[in-house]
Amino acid sequence: MFDSPVTPTITSDKKSYVPLDIDVSPFDNSNTKKEGVSRTYKGCDGYSPNFSYLGQEGYVVNVELREGSTHVQKDTEKFLEKSIKYARMITDISLLVRMDAGNDSVENLKVCVSEKANFVIKRNPRREKPENWLMVAEQFGKCVQEREGKRVFYGAVNATPKGMKNSIRQVYRVIERTIDKTGQILLVPDIEFESYWGSVRKMRLS
Repeated sequence: MFDSPVTPTITSDKKSYVPLDIDVSPFDNSNTKKEGVSRTYKGCDGYSPNFSYLGQEGYVVNVELREGSTHVQKDTEKFLEKSIKYARMITDISLLVRMDAGNDSVENLKVCVSEKANFVIKRNPRREKPENWLMVAEQFGKCVQEREGKRVFYGAVNATPKGMKNSIRQVYRVIERTIDKTGQILLVPDIEFESYWGSVRKMRLS
């Protein structure tokens, strides 16, 4: 007789979502002549496989070997769709897809929406100006004075990505420094920002 298969423990977060993390992880195969080895975005020669990990335990539910020079977003929407389906074969808990800025793509957003999967995808700032985000944050965001000369704003706005019909939340954090940490007053304020596409109503950026 064979023992019954052991069901893996899948740990959700405090909001009862199971994270499904998807990311490219370049492998360094420098000084080899293996088929498909080419320059990766990490600056080494190797492969650029795509992985999807489920739960806080990090179970691999999908993997795709790709040549090193393959663009991070190439066919990722298909990989994402399969990963969501594989993950749902393992757990009934609501999924939370998490992706980095390299996968800021309307195709990925469409997959998450059509598959009814929650998501947090870091946005690629592209040519967005920090000064414009500061104006938005000052008008709509919540300001935290972390120290003299440093303001941090948190907030969210709705925006409709090009190619989609419905709006999606953009959660943001904007930091303005007029005095640096040594006490030096800056002639020009230092402004930085980050933003995320998110379907989760409450997100904390720290």
